[in-house]
Amino acid sequence: MEEKISILIPTYNSKNTIKETLNCILNQSYKNIEILIIDDGSKDDTVDIIKSYMEKDNRIVFYHRENKGVAITRNELIEKCKTNYFVFIDSDDIVSEKYIETLYNVLKENNADIVSCEITFNKDDLLNDKFEKRVLNKEEALEKLLYQKEIQNGPTCKMYSKKCFEGVRFPEGVIYEDLATIYRLIHNSEIIVTTTYRGYYYNRVEGSITRSKFSEREIVMVDFSLEIYDFIMKEYSSNKNLVKAAENMILTQAIFFAIKAPYKVLKENPRVKENIIKYRKNVLKDEKAFRKTKIYIISSYMGITGIKVVNWLLSLIGKGEK
Repeated sequence: MEEKISILIPTYNSKNTIKETLNCILNQSYKNIEILIIDDGSKDDTVDIIKSYMEKDNRIVFYHRENKGVAITRNELIEKCKTNYFVFIDSDDIVSEKYIETLYNVLKENNADIVSCEITFNKDDLLNDKFEKRVLNKEEALEKLLYQKEIQNGPTCKMYSKKCFEGVRFPEGVIYEDLATIYRLIHNSEIIVTTTYRGYYYNRVEGSITRSKFSEREIVMVDFSLEIYDFIMKEYSSNKNLVKAAENMILTQAIFFAIKAPYKVLKENPRVKENIIKYRKNVLKDEKAFRKTKIYIISSYMGITGIKVVNWLLSLIGKGEK
């Protein structure tokens, strides 16, 4: 008999997308699933829609409560999950009909703790069954994560063994909570498999964190990158490749914040500029750093204004290529 796999779904005001999300989950080729949903205080018709699906399929387990935030919701879903393996799927995204089957098979075949797939922004790519895989140990996977190559920081597009979350939960009351979490899950793992399987469609919904206007709360990205560096120095200081990757993480997060933040905010947070100056020389010499990152580093020698101007020019070039 197939092992039961849990699908964890946090929802909030998802009336326009939750039907498509649930349809793709209920049509999975892998049938022995439970679908755990916590609604985080929706004020639209999300709850009624989910209840209507519960009447059709008893694999859905649903909880509704007042709004507490996505991190608390994800943590509660983990606590309620009783299976050995699970995935997160956001309530505005969809997955391939073989999503659970594919990730689970790769996980079991390689005795892995985490299996990741690629995100696509084109629904038509979800039907791609041909893919490559790479088996990594935790140090190799951490390096990929810190360079943002093959493994992304988001909790979705991955299947986890529940043991990865022993002693680890998403930090509550902050944004970008996944940045402070995924590296710890990898640290708790022994074998991680990355794949080129495009099984997860990410729906770019207006108003999401990644598409919203700048908030001063985003300084947490810089702070989390410093925490990651401290963690790497404590646990893996003898691995020079990982140390370089952690420096790259600090530098890229500082540049990303400098691009978005007004000058007034940057003046109030001098550690952003200090981190750019401190790590730019090392990252500039790093063969694994992205070329675009190095362009920003060169522009940083003209100050924050140089970074912002180059970002504006690169955005114009990007628009011209579309």
